[in-house]
Amino acid sequence: METLVTRICRAAAMGVAWAAAWMPIGLVIARLFLDPHDTLDEPWIALGTLPGFFCGVLYAELAGIASSRRRLDELPVIRAAAWGAATGLLISALAHLAGVRIPQVDPDGIKRPVLVDPVAIIVTVTLLSALSGIASALIARRYSHPSDEALLLKRQ
Repeated sequence: METLVTRICRAAAMGVAWAAAWMPIGLVIARLFLDPHDTLDEPWIALGTLPGFFCGVLYAELAGIASSRRRLDELPVIRAAAWGAATGLLISALAHLAGVRIPQVDPDGIKRPVLVDPVAIIVTVTLLSALSGIASALIARRYSHPSDEALLLKRQ
């Protein structure tokens, strides 16, 4: 039971980390492309946070299952990128199939819930997930092994 609780907590932590990293990206995309005149009162913070959280949780679980007994710092960078891209593709495709609509302002200034180009959303989320997977693996490598300086200090 402790293993299941540990896996759930680690997946949730990965989701929160990815959501925090994606939040400013979502805000920039919303400000520049979806609502450049600041006429909508939408919670744009959710644009990057929600897919980041779900992709991070799914990445943690898929990478854990696929790498069997290996830790994240032992996962090759290419495989981390592939699992990240797979999670981004899956989450964005599921959101598209579920009919998630993003409000967008027309040039006339009228708010209409339209489906923003699904290919652009899927490509963006897939790319962000691949980059986040690489970053997660590299950060895990950086902080899992003691640095050479720490080893030298221990020897002295």
